[in-house]
Amino acid sequence: MNSNPTLWRILAGVILTYVIQLAIAAKTELQVTESPNASVRAETETVIFGPELEQTIQLPKPDVRDALDIAYDTESRSILLLSTASSGGKGHFVRQYDLSGSKMREWILPVPLSPLTVLFSKAGSLQLIMAEWDGQLGSGHAPIAENFARVSLLIDSSLPQTAYLRTAWLQKHDTALNPRVARMVREQMKEVNYISPMPDVAIPRSQPDSVFINARPLGNDLVEWSDDMSTIAFGWDSFKNLTLCMRDAAGDYGHFNIERLVEDAAAKAGVATGTRLGRAILLQRDMALFGITETVGQKKRFSTVYLSTVGEAPSVVRTSIGRLARSLKHH
Repeated sequence: MNSNPTLWRILAGVILTYVIQLAIAAKTELQVTESPNASVRAETETVIFGPELEQTIQLPKPDVRDALDIAYDTESRSILLLSTASSGGKGHFVRQYDLSGSKMREWILPVPLSPLTVLFSKAGSLQLIMAEWDGQLGSGHAPIAENFARVSLLIDSSLPQTAYLRTAWLQKHDTALNPRVARMVREQMKEVNYISPMPDVAIPRSQPDSVFINARPLGNDLVEWSDDMSTIAFGWDSFKNLTLCMRDAAGDYGHFNIERLVEDAAAKAGVATGTRLGRAILLQRDMALFGITETVGQKKRFSTVYLSTVGEAPSVVRTSIGRLARSLKHH
């Protein structure tokens, strides 16, 4: 995505559409019923997280279903959910759960701001970028994001701290969060001639140097990396052009287009990959996980495809039921 203000206005409309789609789905979804012996599970949803394999947690179904972003924080050993208020409510909130499934704290995000980016950690505080919207969908012109703000969530206060920015949230601001990671990811994007999608075919598609890396806007390119940078993954939010980069013993990266590999694995498990909402990537030691959200009528189903990164090329291990939580990035 370019830092050009015109392109930002167009992408802002796409992000707002993304948020509205999730809110609509949350209002219309029917609760899945199971046998009487599974009444607890009928009220909860499985969340898969890292850094070790086979880690899962049961969280309230509405929280998982409505989440715009789910992340596991290795430092606090907790799950963080950025969600849209359900049941006709307004605004957004962030909830933090410990690994027993108990809610630790909740932050109500300031209104009329709406989330623009995923959650990230900076200077010891949980943060995200938010903005106000000028105009509405269907009003005859594309909504424009304005009044950008960096919102910080502190563990000793339930009140978010809001610092308004002088400009829009630009690519250079994103790069400044972690220049080293941004440089290494973009180098691999250039190796495969990666091109980010743009919301209008009449506009040239974005090159790697203009892609947000460290704190991606909701609905933007999926970008993930392991802590030691031995594996890097990126692709469109639709999982098109999905690429996995694996570093060998000599320090060189091999590049694998795994779009078809993930889709075929999901299809064999009876999961469709046509829905882009709720996608996530988690790169663990020797394993790459790809989260898929499938919409079936008025219901949503979450599944995760496991790929082994041991050997010369990635291979499918299995597919499990549950929504994948990405790893919260500390900058």
